[in-house]
Amino acid sequence: MIGAAIATLALLAGAGTDADALPEAWVGAWVGETRGVVPGPERGEAATFRTELRVGPTDDPDRFTWTIIYGEGELRQVRAYELMVVDRALGRYAIDEKNSIVIDVLLVEFDDESSLRTIFEVGDVRIVASYTLRDGALEMEFSTYGVDAANVSGGEGDIPEVRSYTLRAAQRGVLRRGAPDGE
Repeated sequence: MIGAAIATLALLAGAGTDADALPEAWVGAWVGETRGVVPGPERGEAATFRTELRVGPTDDPDRFTWTIIYGEGELRQVRAYELMVVDRALGRYAIDEKNSIVIDVLLVEFDDESSLRTIFEVGDVRIVASYTLRDGALEMEFSTYGVDAANVSGGEGDIPEVRSYTLRAAQRGVLRRGAPDGE
């Protein structure tokens, strides 16, 4: 479930000009490697795996295929989702996992890039995800935090209570336009 949630995060990206407007700028096959790490005493070797993101039109102009493919061979995992336009003017989109799960994402624009960002929880795990379209590359980052053991501080007098969470895992990938696996 966490793996599916992390993959779902792979729904974020962006672009900085009208010519790169979402989601049209993303249409095509994006291919690269993702590196996953687990920090702290549980740390092992960093895992590196092939990642693809395939974005394409559907019959509905407000829905696009959003297929994420992790790994190769026996380890290959395909996640056939759809990116939905909720309110293009406000930069609101959603990823439909096609299984009753729909995750809100928001387009955030900067001077030279745009980024789709989201945060969601699966069980006791909070996932922060972003996809950023910059300089011809699609950068994806996912951070997974445990919400069951928050560090609570502050909360005295006029000081607000603050909760912080421990990072459980992180993934970062850089994808470039390319031929999908097997094509």
